[in-house]
This record gives sequence, structure tokens and C-alpha cells, in this order.
Amino acid sequence: MSLVRFARPRAGKKKTALQTGRVYLWVPRPLIVDINYLTEAYEGLLVPSTLDPGMGLVRIIVAPGGEEEAREVIGAILEEYPGIKPAGPRNRAPEPA
Repeated sequence: MSLVRFARPRAGKKKTALQTGRVYLWVPRPLIVDINYLTEAYEGLLVPSTLDPGMGLVRIIVAPGGEEEAREVIGAILEEYPGIKPAGPRNRAPEPA
């Protein structure tokens, strides 16, 4: 079972070969810069964006065709940084410490 799931295409739109994937993560504020540097290092594969720095919501855009490699990289990040959690409908923002 993968720790990371990619966002589905919007309703009524078909997934195309050139469609990017998206991964949303809850990241503690002090680690946001680390995650940005780590994911930017995979140039051409991962592009990070901080959507809400106060809440720690980060979106990572995955290049078309790079889903498997992105799963490995993001899975390794999640193992190395236990404070980072996948975000999604079932994974609400963590409570502040």
C-alpha cells in the first residue's frame, strides 16, 4: 500500500498521458523549507508549492510519467520526517502542538 495518493482528475475530465499528479502534505512550519529544497532537487520530477504556510499545507506537483519515482521519493521523505503527514479529505490538518 502506497503512502502517497495522487489527486484524481476533476469530474468530467479524462486523465491524459501528459497530466501532472499532485500530492498534498501537512508539514510542520520549521520543515517546510527542508521539503522545498529536497523536492526541488528532483528537477523535472517534483515541484513544491506552499499553499498555506500557517497551517503547513504543501502541494507537490509530479511530472507526467514520474509517478512511481515520486512515490518512492515522497515515501522516503515521510519515513525520514515522521511529523509530515499526507493531506486529503480524510487527513485533516494536525492539531497544533
